[in-house]
Amino acid sequence: MIECYDNSSNYQYDSRDFKIDFPSNITPSSTNTTQQTSSGLNNNLNYTGATEIKNLISDLNTFLTKQQSYNPDQKEAMDDLGISNNLDYYNKRLAQIDQDLNNNVNYIKDIPTKNARIADLLKEVENISLNIPSNVEIIDKSEFVKNSISGNLENILDIYTKSKKMTLNKGELKDLTNNIFSIQKDFSISTKVKQVRITYNNTKEEFTLVSKTLTIQNDSNDSTEKILEIIPIEVSINPKSIVFMNNNQNINDSIFEFSENDLSNGKLIYTVEGFIDPKMFEKTDTLLYKEFPIKNSGITGFFVLDLNNSIKNSLYYSIIICIIFGLFIFFIASKKIKMMKWRKDEKVIKIYSLMKEAKKEINKKDYISAKERYNEIKNIYPEINKGCKRCIYKKIEEIRVDLDKKDISNMIKEYNEAKSQNRNDDAKLIYENIKINYKKLPKKYQKKVYEKIFKNSSEK
Repeated sequence: MIECYDNSSNYQYDSRDFKIDFPSNITPSSTNTTQQTSSGLNNNLNYTGATEIKNLISDLNTFLTKQQSYNPDQKEAMDDLGISNNLDYYNKRLAQIDQDLNNNVNYIKDIPTKNARIADLLKEVENISLNIPSNVEIIDKSEFVKNSISGNLENILDIYTKSKKMTLNKGELKDLTNNIFSIQKDFSISTKVKQVRITYNNTKEEFTLVSKTLTIQNDSNDSTEKILEIIPIEVSINPKSIVFMNNNQNINDSIFEFSENDLSNGKLIYTVEGFIDPKMFEKTDTLLYKEFPIKNSGITGFFVLDLNNSIKNSLYYSIIICIIFGLFIFFIASKKIKMMKWRKDEKVIKIYSLMKEAKKEINKKDYISAKERYNEIKNIYPEINKGCKRCIYKKIEEIRVDLDKKDISNMIKEYNEAKSQNRNDDAKLIYENIKINYKKLPKKYQKKVYEKIFKNSSEK
């Protein structure tokens, strides 16, 4: 019997008979005898992957219990990093995978399709296993409120306006600098910096987390209004080690542009690889920027070419070009000599070997093994020479990007699957997970993910 109630408590019922036809290899009793634990996990351990899923659920529940005793700084770091949302998703996803492997895949009649589905689910379980933490530690922290500007505001605005194809003469740049300086009184920034260590089963991550709470007084909703984050090179030697949790536009690897809509609950959040002294982030600047009308001005300078001195000028230019070329050759040669010395270091040799293995595994589409090699590289990398780090970082970064692209691809696949099966809660969690993680990709791939997932999504 089917009973229905509407919002006005009107009631109606109807009776229907129905029959279930099971495939020949499945009996009704086999679909009804499986019991579930209170966590939604099946007690049946007679299918591939059952033990792994049971252990993962146990690890996850152990961490969730442990998390309850965390202090406010640890919990805030987990929220800023999106870890709490990830764990909620993993909990539901593992229960769903458990159900799929134990029961649902048996309804797939085509054997190759069934085996492919099982392989995909088991790979997903392995991937989840690499992302369930066992501990989150705050090694050091600092908190400050800053309303002054450390850098040269005029230089910052000169770089920014040129990146936007705006041509300003010295007088116009000075006027803009004065106008931007005057609106900073409407902008307040409260910054929290934490050195965070996250431990997983076989690896760990160490980074510095920066969370800035921004408040704009007298917000005019001006469409030209932007937020600029300036991170000096002394704070992060390698700009690619900076990962923002917010959408942004990279202006020149030290200036990053945001709109107010890009903020997460009014926060600007990013991480920098490795432990950096929290006090160093007092050198960063966060600016409120908006466009102002440019006053018309006359010609401020002119150029005169003295033809009588053209031969002398040509000689000067030739000498300068030779000097520059000589310095370039010297720089390349000295870099190669240093690299030859660094390559003799055991840790550097190990990193090169791991990079080679990771590349081979990526080419074979063995992403789980490649991620293990990458995690080994990350553990050794902080211990090698600083100059060597700069030389090999780009190659390590290529491996990370390949792995991140695969992770995002899997998430998109899971998202579309959840949507097609009307698992809306799962779809929403996966959507938020993609939203956080796709920002680690290069800009051109971020754009592809945006077009595919976010542009017309109903999850906004």
